[in-house]
Amino acid sequence: MSHASVSSVTKEQPSPVANPNTRSAFNDVRRKVTTKHGWLGDYDYRWLCLPSLPTGKRKQPPFYGLNDELPLILAMASGLQHSLAMLAGLITPPIIFASSLALDPETSSYMISASLIGCGILSLIQLSRIKLWKGYYLGTGLLSVVGTSFATLSTADAIFTAMYNNGTCPSTVGADGTVTRGSCPDAYGMVLGTSLVCSFLEIGLSFLPPRILKRVFPPMVTGTVIVMIGASLIGSSGILNWGGGSNGCQLRPTSGIYELCPTVGSPHALPYVRHA
Repeated sequence: MSHASVSSVTKEQPSPVANPNTRSAFNDVRRKVTTKHGWLGDYDYRWLCLPSLPTGKRKQPPFYGLNDELPLILAMASGLQHSLAMLAGLITPPIIFASSLALDPETSSYMISASLIGCGILSLIQLSRIKLWKGYYLGTGLLSVVGTSFATLSTADAIFTAMYNNGTCPSTVGADGTVTRGSCPDAYGMVLGTSLVCSFLEIGLSFLPPRILKRVFPPMVTGTVIVMIGASLIGSSGILNWGGGSNGCQLRPTSGIYELCPTVGSPHALPYVRHA
């Protein structure tokens, strides 16, 4: 195949879109909410709702570009889907932290709220792409959510276990040798402080050229780390939170709603049992 027959691919930034004036914006909104095309468009909703069969032949749905208008129904369905997927990723780490530290419901709610508020503010900064100096920017400008990192779960779980073992956090030992963890909000504060100090290293690495980062962190290193993070989460959170979660009953408290699993008010509540 000759070089001339190979079509070249050019990577270009999308052209800027002019800011609409008030009158045109009003007309666009009116057309959007008062016409069938504005609500439904030409999207194949069967592709969105029906399952994909291995033997079936399905026509690909239309692809929407960066500045294309989405029908209102499709935009609301996609927005709901993305918000639910985003919400699960943002609130899961604080829920796991609160469960590991046997925190009360008020503190757990506070941690979830802090995660949502913090991720919302940081996502706005990420979307804004604030110019700093000499070609450096704060944020990528991409439509993405800055969420709570799951990579901290395995490390935090090891820290919490060490703090319970050395007596920094309270715990009681039952007659059968079972260790029941007490509430330890100070451990979460220590993890936050440690994360704050470590964040300066990441800030410094962000100023390095990409070619240096790729040499320091090749795919062999990053891929292995990601696999090990997932493997470590199986025991620390995956099994405990399977099928809706064990809430806090894996800590075997002697009172409260988590004295039995999943809660004391469940139709068939049972005590949490560890198998050797």
